[in-house]
Amino acid sequence: MAMSGWRSFDGATIDREPGGSGVYELGDSTGNVIYIGSAYSVILRLKAHLRGSEGPCTQSASYFRVDYLPSGHTDEERRRYDEFVRTHGRRPRCNDKRP
Repeated sequence: MAMSGWRSFDGATIDREPGGSGVYELGDSTGNVIYIGSAYSVILRLKAHLRGSEGPCTQSASYFRVDYLPSGHTDEERRRYDEFVRTHGRRPRCNDKRP
């Protein structure tokens, strides 16, 4: 499974997303992953992050990327989170806990 390329984290770009369930990552202005999440409706969750409904940390993201999955997105979210922790020795900056 492969993530899409980084896209600008703004309402117009999010509105062009095809929708569906999946795993997503939010990135800072240099493309470093700051949050790993999943949702049944990725578009609705990204819009919530953009509005700040999910907290100020993720609202500061500059980019996002998505891997749409018809099922198993929560398992894939955990796998990617664990891989990030193994690689970087820490959790992504805006994830409070392991999914």
